Amino acid sequence: MDYLLYFFIINCFTFLMYANDKHQACYGKMRWPEIVLIIFALIGGAFGALMAMLLFRHKTEKPLFKIAVPIFLIIHCVVLFIMGYPADILPDINL
Repeated sequence: MDYLLYFFIINCFTFLMYANDKHQACYGKMRWPEIVLIIFALIGGAFGALMAMLLFRHKTEKPLFKIAVPIFLIIHCVVLFIMGYPADILPDINL
């Protein structure tokens, strides 16, 4: 269950980063580098990133964000789904 706490915290932090970046953009101040925003979406904050993108209409026209963030969210959902089930329920995959 520690992974759920991790995903909660990283998504809250990522949401706040995107909100802060939008605020800074409106006032012409120093902003988060795009690579940092993408990395935080990648390491678990995709839901927070997507919610901030939609709520604040921020980075929604950038192809990298438009494509990468939803893909990261799908990957995170699959990972959470797999982590949420005991090993004996999942099919045994022999490679």
